[in-house]
Amino acid sequence: MNDTSNIQKINSLARELMKHGQASSMDQAISLATERVNSGNIPEYLPQGGQASKEPAKPLPELAENAELPKGDVSTADIIEAVEKLVSAQQTAVSRMTNVVNQHTNQMQDISNKLNTLIAEITTLRQEVERLKQSPVAPPLRPKDAGSGQTQFKQEAAPPRPAPEQKKDGSGHARSGNYKPEDVSIEKFFYYGNRK
Repeated sequence: MNDTSNIQKINSLARELMKHGQASSMDQAISLATERVNSGNIPEYLPQGGQASKEPAKPLPELAENAELPKGDVSTADIIEAVEKLVSAQQTAVSRMTNVVNQHTNQMQDISNKLNTLIAEITTLRQEVERLKQSPVAPPLRPKDAGSGQTQFKQEAAPPRPAPEQKKDGSGHARSGNYKPEDVSIEKFFYYGNRK
């Protein structure tokens, strides 16, 4: 039963070490947790029953608590060296995270610029479509004979011109329809056959 409680302590301590960034891998966290559990320099994280306590988790031992290690097992120089390694590992982790944040910021800025460009293009295209909807539609010009060397285009029919105002004179012309029945004889309108 003692082995099971030790394994539980090692697992929970290894998870805490990983969560707080004091170990870079689970194997390293387990080896650090095993050393601390075997030295007896850790507080109880789990009660005897194996269930988590209702109290908040106690923080990992600080440097001051590590200074109380037995002098036979660990020297002060070893503790300082371990702390320096930990600080340098944390500094490299911070610099890596800073680089990742900068990369993501640059990518977000690029995406934002591309999105603004697309929005401007869409706005321009919409304005052009509206302008084309409002302008009169002319059929596209097509060449008649593409192989003859010269292209001939079909001319569009001219729009009908408004009729010029007719003069309202007393004298009219028969062909224009502006005449009176007295002006023209009926024989000119109807053909009665040969008059010999």
